[in-house]
Amino acid sequence: MSRSHPRGMTLMELLVASFMGVLASVAVVALFKTGLNAQFSVLYPNTAGRAARLAMDTLTDHLRSAQAITAASASSVTYTDSSGNSVRYWLSGGNLVSSTNGSPSSGTIVVEGVSALTLGYWYWNGSAWTSGIPSTLNTIGAVDVSLSATATGYTASLTSTVRLRNIIF
Repeated sequence: MSRSHPRGMTLMELLVASFMGVLASVAVVALFKTGLNAQFSVLYPNTAGRAARLAMDTLTDHLRSAQAITAASASSVTYTDSSGNSVRYWLSGGNLVSSTNGSPSSGTIVVEGVSALTLGYWYWNGSAWTSGIPSTLNTIGAVDVSLSATATGYTASLTSTVRLRNIIF
């Protein structure tokens, strides 16, 4: 009895089909991994940029409305706000922190992931604007703010100059 129509698959056909299935699976996994890597390569720089913008916006908005600068250094600033509160901003443990009237003494985290903060001051010396920290703090009219934020190995840096609105010369 001869078979003119064989039923089933031969071992060779089964091996070829299995190999093709494995190749298709490897291609799908590689494509998925590439997609995830692309997503993270956009996500991390955006996270660093978002933290830098938030820190810069918060600090510059509050400084802009300061009534008087009461303490100034390259890494922190203390000012009196419109309600008469003493507000301090500084960098602590990779975070931009602030305190109002010295409370809390360790500061409240304003923005996480801020890796660098540098403040520069412009003051009126009687005849010209000069950069530095003056002996008389009430002559400060502008503050240069430079900061960097880091997220998973990506760093975003921003610089801005804030003119103090409520201080008139």
